[in-house]
Amino acid sequence: MMEPQTITQISVGEVVSKAEQAKKNGNRLVQIGCTKIGDDFEIIYVYDKDFKLTNYRITVKQDDEIPSISGAYFGAFVYENEIHDLYGITVS
Repeated sequence: MMEPQTITQISVGEVVSKAEQAKKNGNRLVQIGCTKIGDDFEIIYVYDKDFKLTNYRITVKQDDEIPSISGAYFGAFVYENEIHDLYGITVS
């Protein structure tokens, strides 16, 4: 039986602290996905531990800057580069 999935809305300022906490708790980064909805972009960070997914969503404008989580999850740079290349969102 599959657990119900929830997505928690967070602020851009919480992205790094949520990533660091996930890493500290033994979660792995599953993916970072970005979708354009109207004039906004939704970016969802998905973490997994013991087959339980944790999803965090931020909503940004194209000219907003988002922080990199590659300090916690080195492989995140691949997703972050794709977000920049495909959507023009700056990752610091």
